Amino acid sequence: VKGGQTEKVWFYDMEADGYSLDDKRDKIDRNDIPDILKSWSVREK
Repeated sequence: VKGGQTEKVWFYDMEADGYSLDDKRDKIDRNDIPDILKSWSVREK
């Protein structure tokens, strides 16, 4: 692999992005994105 091996992988199981999954993509209350951003900023490096 060019550039070396990957040492760590950060994974978040996002279930909702704030929009419905149908073709209308209506706004819904559930949204994991704010928690993802918070978790990313405090992750172990």
